[in-house]
Amino acid sequence: MANRAVLSVHTKPETSERLGKLAEASGRTRSALANEALETFLDHQEWMIAEIERGIEDARAGRVIEHADMRAFAASLAATGNPSKA
Repeated sequence: MANRAVLSVHTKPETSERLGKLAEASGRTRSALANEALETFLDHQEWMIAEIERGIEDARAGRVIEHADMRAFAASLAATGNPSKA
């Protein structure tokens, strides 16, 4: 078995109840469900931070789209649903 760390979390009673019901309905443990949810959340947050940092690097390097060009692109999507047809 892999090494594990214990994490204590305070949550609303309603959240704990929902977790318990889902665990019972799915035949999984509350711990397994909470761990999966936490890992999914962390994956998403790490991805989002990396994308924000990449965007900041692009902006600093001058790799940006002018506002007027972006508005025209958005308008082409609204008008045709496909910018290649604009």
